[in-house]
Amino acid sequence: MGEMDELLAQLKAEYAQSEQPSTSPSLPPKQPKSETTEPIDDLLAEVKAEFEEKSTKLEQRRGHSPFNPKNASSSKNPSNSDNLIKDLPQQERAEDKAEQERKQQETIAQKQKQQDKERRRTETLKQKAREWLNNLDPKSDEGLWFEEFAYAYESKLEAAIDYLKAIRESHFLG
Repeated sequence: MGEMDELLAQLKAEYAQSEQPSTSPSLPPKQPKSETTEPIDDLLAEVKAEFEEKSTKLEQRRGHSPFNPKNASSSKNPSNSDNLIKDLPQQERAEDKAEQERKQQETIAQKQKQQDKERRRTETLKQKAREWLNNLDPKSDEGLWFEEFAYAYESKLEAAIDYLKAIRESHFLG
């Protein structure tokens, strides 16, 4: 079994050497592993260090620094790094919520613009229908026809609006 232990120690030493150039300067240097520590503890420490490094890179890409320069020495405190790890998902949720609210506000603004545009269109059409009704001779063929047409409507204005819409559509189609 002595050869196995020597081989394992050699692999650990090679792995530690290959990891040293890629460590971030903001992370604490890796502690040399003693032969008495459990392998699971070593793996846990490595995973935690990698996670902290990735979290740091992610925050730096976003333009935030998770480490306060005044407290750079306190980054070695495991409870501080645990808090940073816990805060990361909360920050992401807050950013996602803000993005959703912004999109919702944009959607509401677009709907309001569309409603305003439709209201203006309706008001313009009502005005044209009033003018058309004022100019309509009730004794002409068109006036007599319109009287029969408007009979099914609650008001002559509604009938005139529908009639003008139909005329407009037939001009666009033909």
